[in-house]
Amino acid sequence: MLSKYIVLMLLLFVMVIPPHRTFAQKIENSDVTAFTKKWRISLNGGVGYRLASTKDAKQNFINSGFSSSEVDGYFDDIKWGPKASAQIHYLLTSELGVGIDYQLHHSSGSMTGPFDPQDGATVYYGKMEDNIYTNYIGLSFYAHQWLVSGKLDFYSQGSVGLTMFREENVTFYTPTLITGKAPGVNAEIGLEYFVTPHIALGISLNCFFSTITKIKVDDGNSTSEIKLEEELKEGLSRLDANAGIKFYF
Repeated sequence: MLSKYIVLMLLLFVMVIPPHRTFAQKIENSDVTAFTKKWRISLNGGVGYRLASTKDAKQNFINSGFSSSEVDGYFDDIKWGPKASAQIHYLLTSELGVGIDYQLHHSSGSMTGPFDPQDGATVYYGKMEDNIYTNYIGLSFYAHQWLVSGKLDFYSQGSVGLTMFREENVTFYTPTLITGKAPGVNAEIGLEYFVTPHIALGISLNCFFSTITKIKVDDGNSTSEIKLEEELKEGLSRLDANAGIKFYF
């Protein structure tokens, strides 16, 4: 598993390094003010969509008694959610930087209906709800190149780090906390428009990759660790769309 993420990170690192060009020699000094600075801070908000297949999980809930419309609505809500991120990079050159990438994605869903535990005697009716939080922090590599000198640039960044998963579940008034950790990889591309030499507005798209293979389950009375079978692994990979503000100093 770890080797897969290392290979992905190497590919991302190649992607974020732009073709060799001496930008500083090709544009006026007044156009490179932002990149004479040494630090870049990026603050973003947006929406994320989880990519993992939910076909088998949906069928399991339907088999347990929930209606297909309830199940579809629940998984739509679980897949979509708001996302926030922050990055800080130290600019090693006018084109390349290294830093930290932090991301938080949240989604929630609920459904109400009958639940058959398949014991031949009991059928429950009630509400199941989930709040799911995915935190990620990683070592980031950043690169940029001008599209319009001093005003508009294209950037890319790739990072590798740690994913922290937290699911707060309540099923028929019984709360359960599920947590887990796993390696993660993120790749991002975007455009920045400089409104001043120190401030830029940006839009971006990113792909995030991570899979939870082991979880800790806490029901309030006891805690257990569970290694997930292949079909039960928690896929956290997603696509995000973002907008934000960047500071250079």
